Amino acid sequence: MTPRFALWIAVALSLLILQLPPMTLPRLVIGEFLILLMALLLATTPPGALRLHRPVSELLILSGTILLQTIHPFSHRVIVILLCLLLLAMTRYSHRSPWWTALIAWNPLLLIASILAIHPPG
Repeated sequence: MTPRFALWIAVALSLLILQLPPMTLPRLVIGEFLILLMALLLATTPPGALRLHRPVSELLILSGTILLQTIHPFSHRVIVILLCLLLLAMTRYSHRSPWWTALIAWNPLLLIASILAIHPPG
C-alpha cells in the first residue's frame, strides 16, 4: 500500500466518522478541511494511481452516502442519494474519478443545511 493510498483511506474514513451524531462546530470545521484535502488529493493524484476498480469506488461512495443519509433524520435524504447517483453517472460519462462525487455527497455542510431546514434556529 502506497502512502498516498493510505492517506486516501484515512481521509475518506475520517470524513465519514466525523459526521456521526452529534454534529458540532469543531467537527464541521475539521470535515470541511478534510473535503479540501480530498479535493487536493483528487487534483494531484495521477489517473490510474489508485488501484480500486471503478465499480468498487462507486459502491463505496454510494454506501457512504446512504450511511450518512440514514443516521441523520432529515427529509432530503432521497434527493442527496439521487444526486449522488447522477454525479456518479456524470463522472463515468466524462471519464473522471468517481471520488469527485464524494466531495459533494459527503460534504458536512450539506448535512448541516438539511438539519437546519427541518429544525430552523429560533
